[in-house]
Amino acid sequence: MQSFAIEYPLGSFLFILIPCILFWIAPLLTFGGISKISHDYGFFFYFALFVLMLIFLKNHCKVLKEALNYKKLPLLLSEQYKISNFSKEAEEAFKGWIFGHPFQRITPPTLCGLVIAATYLVWQISYIISIASTFYETPYLGTYPFTYTSYIVAIISIPFWALIWFIIGNILWIFAATTAFIGLMTRYMPLKINPLKEMGGIEIFGRMMLSSVYPMAAIGVGIPIMLIWSVGQEFYVLLICILLVLFFMFLIAFGFFYPLLPLHKNLKAIKEEERDKILSKIPLSRMIDEEEVNFKDDTHSHLLLFIFDKISSMREWPFKSDTLAKACSLILVPFISLLINIVILFLKP
Repeated sequence: MQSFAIEYPLGSFLFILIPCILFWIAPLLTFGGISKISHDYGFFFYFALFVLMLIFLKNHCKVLKEALNYKKLPLLLSEQYKISNFSKEAEEAFKGWIFGHPFQRITPPTLCGLVIAATYLVWQISYIISIASTFYETPYLGTYPFTYTSYIVAIISIPFWALIWFIIGNILWIFAATTAFIGLMTRYMPLKINPLKEMGGIEIFGRMMLSSVYPMAAIGVGIPIMLIWSVGQEFYVLLICILLVLFFMFLIAFGFFYPLLPLHKNLKAIKEEERDKILSKIPLSRMIDEEEVNFKDDTHSHLLLFIFDKISSMREWPFKSDTLAKACSLILVPFISLLINIVILFLKP
């Protein structure tokens, strides 16, 4: 925890700050002066948001590396499998880190980031070429955040924005991969569910899914600013922004609850099954009026009742109420960002 509290934020801050200075701040000061930065609506907000994205991404990958371990996961695996070479190779595949990449032998997250960054490069370069005749001080709707800045600055800043889109691509892929992988595991792999534990002993899945929502929520915050203040403020842009934010909220909610739904069904079924087993061992007269019955082993009956109460208190979802509150709050974050930006838009003179 101490490592995350110090090293992760500091490393993420420097990782974003260095290319920001080289490819964003320095060109702005050189070609546009300090006023270009001081009047930029999203400059400081974007910078803080990108740092948060990287911190959340690295934290999620840290959680995955710690949790995706066959010794920690509540899986019913045979001893022969645990000591086999295949088991060791599978466990090693969960280790490593490549720009937030939790796996060592699988490359799609990095590839997805490169594809999104390359798509941005093609779009940005083609747009700059198409308006090259305007040269200096031309409104740049769609090349955030360089509004009213020369296209030369936009060209120099391409590496910085390509890096940002690369990180966003990794976040999207790892979120989808976490949802799919945990969903398949909870549906088709046998799990060890202990009805005497508060969440059946499988709360590790809730922790993994919550950590995957944080970086997605950070992206959702930036969607309204990206569209309303960078692409345009027309009605159709606002409508597209609303639809995109609603879709993004649905995507986050689906990604969080989809892998946990099978666990909810299993926990509920096991809870009812174990309760019925205990009730079948307690005489009906004992439950109606326990003073009328003389048990030879009253201690055993009290123990069964204690276990019955313990199982009854088991949660039917693999997370606590505060985790659910955090997840729902993160799902609403993009919509809150949308409302704030709409209010600012209409209040702006």
